Amino acid sequence: MFNASPKTLDFVVPVDHGREWEVVVDTAREDGVPPGSGPKVAAGTRLSLMDRSMTVLQRPV
Repeated sequence: MFNASPKTLDFVVPVDHGREWEVVVDTAREDGVPPGSGPKVAAGTRLSLMDRSMTVLQRPV
């Protein structure tokens, strides 16, 4: 998810491709996301992305 806006925007995690997702990149976090430590996010969850930030999710393998 990519937010190029100057304000926080809400996104909904896709439900069509998996029940659970893992955050692998979050440019809004100071520490990024250390490998293997990304939080799990349930499909259908609403996420707020800070202005000018990006979050990458992947389905756990």
